[in-house]
Amino acid sequence: MLKSKKQNMVHKGNWLILLLLLVGFEVQGQDTYSIFNEPRNLTALSLNLNYGLYRDFSTSPLFYKMPGVGVSISGVYNTPKVENRFDLEGNLFYWNALFLSFNSYYHYLHQIPVFKSEKWDLKVGGAFMFTQNFRNNPALQNAQVGFESLANLMVVGKISKDISRLKPKDFKCWFIKGTKKPIKRLISLQMNFGVLNFNHRPSTYNYVYLGAINGTELSLSEFFEEYQWKLNGWRIGTQIEYTWYYPSGNGRKIAYIWEAAHAPGTFEPFEMASHKIQFTILINNK
Repeated sequence: MLKSKKQNMVHKGNWLILLLLLVGFEVQGQDTYSIFNEPRNLTALSLNLNYGLYRDFSTSPLFYKMPGVGVSISGVYNTPKVENRFDLEGNLFYWNALFLSFNSYYHYLHQIPVFKSEKWDLKVGGAFMFTQNFRNNPALQNAQVGFESLANLMVVGKISKDISRLKPKDFKCWFIKGTKKPIKRLISLQMNFGVLNFNHRPSTYNYVYLGAINGTELSLSEFFEEYQWKLNGWRIGTQIEYTWYYPSGNGRKIAYIWEAAHAPGTFEPFEMASHKIQFTILINNK
């Protein structure tokens, strides 16, 4: 009789331990899920490898095809329904000429509930992008320096698919064994389309005529006397991203970015396009 009671107590103890383990695993899964889906306040540091194409139809015309590098810093705030992002970026291109490009960019996107599956997400919103170009081609002598300013109000759409692994997974490859930890992963496609496209370019020639100012004092207003803002042209861009986050909230991102712009101005058009491979470190500010 006493032995039977002891056996019952042992069985009850075993069931209790098993129940506690199950509860523990469930809580761990919930914690992992909640960490992955909480709002994110991120700082993003990026390195870009670029290939740029630039066409200036008012000086010759001249076509430039140049490799380049760039860096950027971004502030990103993400929730399941909203995405805010602000970028500051600088790019250097050099081959037969020196070309510098500086970009500032902001977008606000809001979720559009069109998918029944939680793995798919569509956000739509607006963006503002400003680009300042500076180029120097010594071979052109007194026409060697040129500037362009582009400002664009854009419509933005971004579709993402969640391919996360929310539970640990054992793996075996030959004699190597291990466990893959939970990880948040996203594949995204973003498209930008300019609806109001402004450009600040000369009304006569698309360069600063250095010979005319040699030996004279020239103010900034006189320097850009022939420059005028015009509302014309177009600008578009696409971005394909693969992003992964760790339970700490930090993450990494690899992206391919393409964009093109056409700015007629008032005299002759300027065109540019760029292909960019970008690697980003995402730092959780919390």
